[in-house]
Order: sequence, then structure tokens, then C-alpha cells
Amino acid sequence: MIAQKLKKIADHGPTFDAALFWGVLYFTILAAIASAIFTVFENLGNVVEIASIFITFFLVALGIIAKKTGKLEACYFAMVISVNTILVPPMFFLCGGFESGMPFYCLTAMLVVSLTKRFKLRAILFFHGIVTYAVCFSYANSHPELVASMTATSSFYDRLVSYLFMSFTIMTIISYLLFAYNREHKAKDKLIQELNYMSSHDPLTKLVNRRRFIDFLNNDIWPARKGYYLLMFDIDNFKKINDNLSHVFGDTVLEKIAETAKSLRRQDRNELTVRYGGEEFIQVIKAESMESAIAMANYIRTSISEIVFDEHPDLRVTISGGLVDCADPNFDTHGKMLERVDVLLYLAKARGKNQIVSGIE
Repeated sequence: MIAQKLKKIADHGPTFDAALFWGVLYFTILAAIASAIFTVFENLGNVVEIASIFITFFLVALGIIAKKTGKLEACYFAMVISVNTILVPPMFFLCGGFESGMPFYCLTAMLVVSLTKRFKLRAILFFHGIVTYAVCFSYANSHPELVASMTATSSFYDRLVSYLFMSFTIMTIISYLLFAYNREHKAKDKLIQELNYMSSHDPLTKLVNRRRFIDFLNNDIWPARKGYYLLMFDIDNFKKINDNLSHVFGDTVLEKIAETAKSLRRQDRNELTVRYGGEEFIQVIKAESMESAIAMANYIRTSISEIVFDEHPDLRVTISGGLVDCADPNFDTHGKMLERVDVLLYLAKARGKNQIVSGIE
């Protein structure tokens, strides 16, 4: 029951700050309610009972204000100031001072101070709390007549119960905050992963984009180059497909071609399928020779020409491409290699399309 409530509170807001406020407020209200119950059982008098009930209602009202205004930082400041000024110090005198468990409540109140977000504000509140309780303790020591008296038995049980309850409260607060922090940390990690994916992948085809391909070229291909071949191809007459059959269907064509090309990629050989831009794709092929690379490139071409589209079953889409050997000594930069493969692609177009032109021709 409590664990479910804590999870609900931790998920209350999108930020750790929101989870912190609502969690601490929840625990503070629980402590106030517990204190009110203890005062009734210990028969500490009407004044103490009324004060404990007032504290509880005050904290609930603060939660309502925070909910309506959304000013969590201001409400947290008000909660800390109130707890360490007008709530706990009077209760210290009313509940028996050092003969009671109130010092444990004072210590827990300082824990709430230490959780204040801003350092300067935290330092101010910490100094305020230290001074307030130092004055209370000193005044109680020099004026014992102002502190409610307790029997030895009541004093023992009050300190024991307060110690156990405050220990449980501190442990639960810390556990809750770690849970809330880990939740936000995981959410940020997930967001970073999603942003990294979006920055390196094409949203339509889910293939890696030009940016990721250039990284792959620099880090994986260029240091070795031998055995790597680059196939650049685009879709023949793609503009007519868009104009005559709609851009929506054009997107379907891109997706199907991407899916087919990716399915022919041999991941164990460190091959890669890229949407280079528009209707232009790149397939990194790993092969023992140019002849093997040409065979693979033509297999990709024929596989794409065999794609059947449910919306237009009679349509056959073809591609034209250029193929180069990455280890060609004429390519002193990968920029020259990309320029050459682009020229070969357009040569394939000029020769009638639906073919692959290699760098050895």
C-alpha cells in the first residue's frame, strides 16, 4: 500500500524537483499525523493535541496551494520555514523537550532543510534551523519550567517510539528520493538514446542517415578500406511515381526498397545500408573481389525489381547504381570516392537505367 503510494508520488511530476516536493510533503504529513496520534495516547494535554492537528491541516493546506499554483519551490520554502519556526520548536516545549523524542523530530526537520534545491537558499535555511534549535535547546535548559513534564516511563516510550518512527521516516525518505532520482535518470538516458537514434537515422526508412554513414566511413572503412565496396543507387523514374501515384505511395516505395536492401546486408561482415538523401541510397558491401561485389550489387538490383506493391501490383520499380572499390589508390580522400561513385550512378542512368556501373569499366 505504502510502496504503491510512493511510486504514485514519484511519478507525480515530470521532474525530480516535483517528486522531491510531493514526497517530502507526504512524509511530513505522515509524521504530523503520527505525532498527533502519539500525543493522544500519551495524554500530553489538549494544547499539544490541538497543535499537532493544526500542523497536519497546515501541511495539507500547503499541498493544496502547491497543487493549484504549481509554485513548488516557494511552497517547499514555506514548508521548511514553517516546520522549523512555528511548528517543531513550540512542540519541543509542549511535548517534553529533551525528555521526549522531540530531538529526533528536530533532526529530521533539518534533513528536510538539506533537501532544498538551491545552495544559497539551503545554506540560509540551514543556518536558520541551526540557530532556531540552538536557541530552543538553550532556553529549555535555562528555563526547565517552560518544558512539559513527563514521567520516566512516558519519557522512555516517547523517545523509543520517536526514534523508531523517525528512523523509519528517514530511511523511507532517502529510499524514495533514490527511486525518484533513478526514475528521472533512466528517463533522461532513454531520451538521450532516442535523440542519438534520431540524429543518426532516417525517420521514414529507419536506415542510418548520411551523418552516421560519414562516421562509419571515417571509423570503419577508411582505416582499412581493403575488401570494402561502395554501391550508390537511386530509384529510376521516382518523380513520376510521386507525381502519378502520390507522394504517400512514394514513401511506401522508399520504405520497401530500404527494407529489401537492409535485408540483404550482411551484418557479420560489417556491411551497412544508408539513406543518403531523397531517393538515393548507399550499400556498403564487403567482398573478396570487385567481381563478387558486382554480383552482390546486381543481386540487390534484381531483388528490388521483384518487389510487389499491394496498392499497384503491376508496378515494377528499378534502380540504377554506381560501384567503386574503396581501396582504389586514386581515392586519397573519401570525398573523391563519393564523387566518383556519384558519377558512375549518373552514367548508369545515361546508359538506360536499371543497371550497375562499376569503377573498373
